[in-house]
Amino acid sequence: MDSIAREHVENFIEDLDTRFKPATVGVRFRSLQQLFKWMQEEGEITSDPMARMRSPSVPEGPASRPV
Repeated sequence: MDSIAREHVENFIEDLDTRFKPATVGVRFRSLQQLFKWMQEEGEITSDPMARMRSPSVPEGPASRPV
């Protein structure tokens, strides 16, 4: 798993950003962040590729409501 580098994660997030709404991208970013932190704590990886990465910005807007 140590073959995953920061640039791989950045490319993945950029790809998500072209296909999904900003809120979805933010949720997936935070999920990946937690996964990599857990993997490092468990010794599965030696370094967190998302260390010091900033979460993508989510613009303010009205919350969508189910119709």
